[in-house]
Amino acid sequence: MNSIFKSSHNGHTCHRFSRKCGTLLLLLFSATLFNCEAQVRNLEDVSGGQFRSFVAQLGDKKHISSEELLKKIASFSQYANPSELRRDSIFYVTDPTYQKIPFKIFIPASYDASRPNALVLLLHGAVQLASFNDAFNRTKDSEVEGDPFIEALRSQGYIVVMPYGDNGKNFNWSSAEYGRHANPTFNSLANLIKQIKSVLNVDDNRVFSFGHSDGSDGTFMLDVYKSSVFAGFVAYNSMLTNLFTYNIYLKNTLNRPLYLVHSDLDDIRPIQQTELIVRALDSIKAPVTYKEYSGYKHMDAHLMKDFKNSVLFLGTTVRNPFPKSIYWETNDSTSASIDWMHIVSWDLQEAAAAWHRTVNVKTYNKVQKTYMAYPYYIGLDKSAAIKASYKDNSFAVETSRVTKFEILINPMMVDLNREVSITVNGKLVYRKKVVASNDFTVSQFLKNYDKKALWVASIVVDVDQ
Repeated sequence: MNSIFKSSHNGHTCHRFSRKCGTLLLLLFSATLFNCEAQVRNLEDVSGGQFRSFVAQLGDKKHISSEELLKKIASFSQYANPSELRRDSIFYVTDPTYQKIPFKIFIPASYDASRPNALVLLLHGAVQLASFNDAFNRTKDSEVEGDPFIEALRSQGYIVVMPYGDNGKNFNWSSAEYGRHANPTFNSLANLIKQIKSVLNVDDNRVFSFGHSDGSDGTFMLDVYKSSVFAGFVAYNSMLTNLFTYNIYLKNTLNRPLYLVHSDLDDIRPIQQTELIVRALDSIKAPVTYKEYSGYKHMDAHLMKDFKNSVLFLGTTVRNPFPKSIYWETNDSTSASIDWMHIVSWDLQEAAAAWHRTVNVKTYNKVQKTYMAYPYYIGLDKSAAIKASYKDNSFAVETSRVTKFEILINPMMVDLNREVSITVNGKLVYRKKVVASNDFTVSQFLKNYDKKALWVASIVVDVDQ
């Protein structure tokens, strides 16, 4: 018997599908793209000379106007057509924390180097079993080779980038082994995307993270830590946390849409826990679309059954790098920015503002099948938070424990021929014209190679002065 229940409220949509679990699509899950002949190559060795030359020339652009510089960066399209990438070879980037991070690139047949192309960062599951040696030694098939979404996404025209995890090196997007220190995995994933942009013509406003199981956990954490890089997130059967992490601030999900799917027979990540978190996200009006499938286990046919819905989400989601309002919460300098707002410093000894409250849920015990008294996000550290919006050349900012912040400026946000004003916690603290700087634009572009979130100046505000 088939039945469908659908309801919509407070910014998230919930669907429940009921059916008997069908035959597992074994071919989808066991298919391998493993190629023992593939070489592991440095991404810098791939034809990207035009982009590197372009970047080198940006240092001498004082003779052109700010408007011309912005157009020059945004319109760059002289990427070589990397035909060798179509062989799905393994590449690596050099990372300051993990040294060489291997990954695979899957190029769609529709890829056109002369125009921007959408990209999906696909995070694999079972990251605790993964190792960089899977790539460098080519000793066995790994989660990277067997993921069921690779060909499905590529056939829809998406560049798919899939890094290898390494639990032994703590390059792990489902758990952290750094105590109270930030997990650098997410910084490294953002840096990987940056390096891809030097080789492929990527649409900066259509970059997504996508994953199942451990991969969906990493996807959710990128939503919490690195929203600025992405347009949206797709997470299947996630536990919606990063184990042993103490700074998971759910309100950060307010900034980007999340497409979330779970199945009721999942005995690894109980759906009862997911439902609690979805209600919490719903209560803060986070942009979450949530779907449940009845009669399916953790790794089951619901993944491909639902894939058409995730494709619809990807196809209709576009990043706005200049949103009219933002919210961000942090206690870590590596995740202190969202779009045009950067929290420079904070004082966690200060009292929190009345609106700054931690969002948490109870813990569901899947063995005892009951809800426990202790919180799911256990031991959350104190945080600093900021709310900001702009309209008609005026920024309104509210802070909690923030001592200094920086607002990045793009001409799409304000009229540079008029004064810009900033009000902080009800007090006018800034009113003057902002002067565009080509040097600033270039320095910001070099941080992430984002051709659409371009900044011509910034305003730094000391909250207590």
